[in-house]
Amino acid sequence: MKQKIILNTSFFLLTIGVVGGLSVFVFGLHWFRYGIWPQSEPPLVAFHSASTIVGIGMLMLFFTRHRETVIRAALHPYALGPLVLCLWSLLTMPLQMIPVRHFLGSAHIGEGSALWAGWAMMIAAVLILRQTRIFKYVVVVAGLVAFAILYGMLMNFRWRGELLTPLYFPDFLSLSIFGILPVLFWLFEKSVQGQQALRFFIWPVLLAVLVGLNIFTENNVGVAYSAAGVAFFLGVFALPIARQKQERYALWTLAAIPAGFLILLIVSVQIYPREGYYATHDWGALTTIFSRGYLIDMVWQPMFERPLSWLIGLGWGSYGEIVSGYLPTGWVDFTGEKGVWDGVSTDHFHSHNLFVDVLYSAGLPALLIFTAWIVTIPLFARRGQKICAFVFAGALAGIGSFWFIMPHNIGFITLGLGFLGRPLALRPVLRRHPKMLERAVLFVLMLCITCGVLAVCGIVRAMRTTDQYTPPAFAKAGDYTSCTLDYNDYGAGGVHLARMMTLRLRVITTRWENKEDADDEKKLKDELKGDLVGLTHLFCQADLYRKAHPASEKLAIARLLVRGETLLSAAALMDKPLQNHLAQGWEEELDVWLDRHPARVDLAVPYLLWSLLQHQEEAMNRMAQRLYAHNPQDPVGLWFTGLAMTGSDATAQEGVWRMRRALDFGITRFMPIEDEIKVQLGVEDQKSSFSNTE
Repeated sequence: MKQKIILNTSFFLLTIGVVGGLSVFVFGLHWFRYGIWPQSEPPLVAFHSASTIVGIGMLMLFFTRHRETVIRAALHPYALGPLVLCLWSLLTMPLQMIPVRHFLGSAHIGEGSALWAGWAMMIAAVLILRQTRIFKYVVVVAGLVAFAILYGMLMNFRWRGELLTPLYFPDFLSLSIFGILPVLFWLFEKSVQGQQALRFFIWPVLLAVLVGLNIFTENNVGVAYSAAGVAFFLGVFALPIARQKQERYALWTLAAIPAGFLILLIVSVQIYPREGYYATHDWGALTTIFSRGYLIDMVWQPMFERPLSWLIGLGWGSYGEIVSGYLPTGWVDFTGEKGVWDGVSTDHFHSHNLFVDVLYSAGLPALLIFTAWIVTIPLFARRGQKICAFVFAGALAGIGSFWFIMPHNIGFITLGLGFLGRPLALRPVLRRHPKMLERAVLFVLMLCITCGVLAVCGIVRAMRTTDQYTPPAFAKAGDYTSCTLDYNDYGAGGVHLARMMTLRLRVITTRWENKEDADDEKKLKDELKGDLVGLTHLFCQADLYRKAHPASEKLAIARLLVRGETLLSAAALMDKPLQNHLAQGWEEELDVWLDRHPARVDLAVPYLLWSLLQHQEEAMNRMAQRLYAHNPQDPVGLWFTGLAMTGSDATAQEGVWRMRRALDFGITRFMPIEDEIKVQLGVEDQKSSFSNTE
């Protein structure tokens, strides 16, 4: 009786966990919107909670007569791939720059060590439930209903603008569509069982469904693959050759998909090295290829600078660091006059390529594991579902070469994998050591449960700290260093703190710039003064945080932006002590930043302008000379050293020449230059024709 209760409870927990994983999108709705990234953080908490429930269910099932079922599911190649990725990531965690972030992943999609543990648990759970009589129908119905609701919400948002949606981009649906493909195939096959003539119509119907669903998502890669990619695999299996050869050709094609797309993206950035993205921003669908090519191109320099990263990566969730330090300032237009590249305008947390994401996050071993996991999906599929397995794996490889996986997608992908995978018997070599095998699986279950619990605690802590956060008052009035570190993310890098600072900074400066539109300007000024003091408290906390924990580069940028934008555009809101506080140590902090990332000269522009306005020509010239010494073709260094030189008759001619060269090399990409100044320099209407990357 006791065994039966444990057995029923364990299957109930597995089912609840899988259904919960399919339903995480619900927590992206406005009722659950907590944290800085409400579309991701609450769903991530829900997913980790669901995977923890699944882990507990599997642990209970392990102590019943179904122990071998749990072992076989945990060691199934579908679950083993993510599990090995998790173990490798945990093994390299102490060597990462920000270990806690490596464990949790980015706050946007949570692609860290803990998430891969959740993947493994979810896949194993579906593999187990797939073999039951009743529970498999429960998860199938739950999966189809959840998908229908999610799809309907996003289409309603797209067509009617209804804000009852967990996501704002229907593109995210594409991977979920292919996630339910194996379930649809299984249902169609069951419905025509014993009617051989009707089996012919399964794939034409599925092809129409895939194209029809994808075409409304506006995911160009998903639409293209739904039509051409699926048709290609169907064509391979229609060739008049032996089945073994058909599978071999399909497998080679599957392996070539991520490699081919990666080569295409790498080559694309070599076509316009000077103009960059702006040369192709109006090329329609091709623009997507070039944009993603430039996003990937930023990855290589930091990896070559840290050779060990090819083995262990730069850490999960580190793409924000890459963008922060290695933005291609040789062609990026920071003023927006040439157009808007989402590499600058968007808070990027991924390279738009799953394989590159895995490479820079966890190194070449992780890339090999991840690629092998996807490419070998058809090898372990059920006999009658081989074609479906190739189509499914091709979608992960093809769409994954241009996209990323949101927590909303994982439940559907794991459901599809569970319905594809065939039950595998344990190999004789494993059966020789049953006790060791059982202990290993028990350890894995306990590890995955622990990862899920820790991930929930870490994400919830950061969400609670930042949601509607009001900084406390300074300990001493007027002493802007008398703050305490109220923010806590367990040392995950301080990205939430950085985001709070930049968001509040933008609100303050925007409202002050539009003060003429306010009903009561004095009231607005008093209100913004209070907001600015609160922002200064966050600025102070950021300083304490980076002294106590390994800090994200985003936090360093946030502090530099607060200094620059407040002193340049909101000085009227500050008293003299606050102005002095924000200016104090600015040059030294900027020096430290440029030592690490000398190409990010855009962050020096506010300091140079402020020094000029404050008549601190010596400080301005000192910083400008630093930039010029590092790169004599840097437009910022050329402009401001030239400006300093025009103050002396002896060097005025050289100064004018440098300022002209600065215009040639694109100073207008960093700051607007008035036409009157161009006329004085004799370069009116001249366009920037060079890049400082020459």
